[in-house]
Amino acid sequence: MTRVNQKPKAIILIGPPCCGKGNPRIQLEKAGFVAIENSQLIRDYLTTHKSDTDHQGQMTSGTLVDDSLVIELLKEFLDGVDSKRDIVIDGFPRTAAQAEWLVEYLDMRGWDARYLVFELPDSECWQRHYGRKNEIKRIDDPDKIYAHRLEQYHQNIFKVLWVLKRTSRNSIREVNAKVSMESVWSFVSLIAGVDMVSK
Repeated sequence: MTRVNQKPKAIILIGPPCCGKGNPRIQLEKAGFVAIENSQLIRDYLTTHKSDTDHQGQMTSGTLVDDSLVIELLKEFLDGVDSKRDIVIDGFPRTAAQAEWLVEYLDMRGWDARYLVFELPDSECWQRHYGRKNEIKRIDDPDKIYAHRLEQYHQNIFKVLWVLKRTSRNSIREVNAKVSMESVWSFVSLIAGVDMVSK
């Protein structure tokens, strides 16, 4: 893959768990974007901070981890990224407070932000959840916990979108996540300015 537009971009992937954000993140990373997966940042932190039982409990129960920690981890990572690089963030923001911070931070660093909101019915999210369980063993994703994660997404997404629409209306795009991975990637790559001529 080659880049069509060299202007530094921040592609923000938002959506319910198991909606298919991971594949575009991986493809954009292959295209040269710096990739950040919010959940992985938290897991990495907890691996080296085993005494932090409060946040460990939040993670394993499917409860959203405190905004203060999540923002701190992402800021620490992004502070080390050259703002001339394109970036893709998967799974952040998840709350209105996170959205407020992200909009301000990306603007301060000079990234051209594009917010992609993946739309997928709960029934299909569950189908993908069951399929993923057969492929990847995750201690934080049994059925009850997945249901809690999905519920929290719905509780917060409207507030997140309100913040984004108030501050970044022209930078928000909906992604039909029901279509094939190839079709999703075709749409995302267009928004990201990535040429799919080669892989």
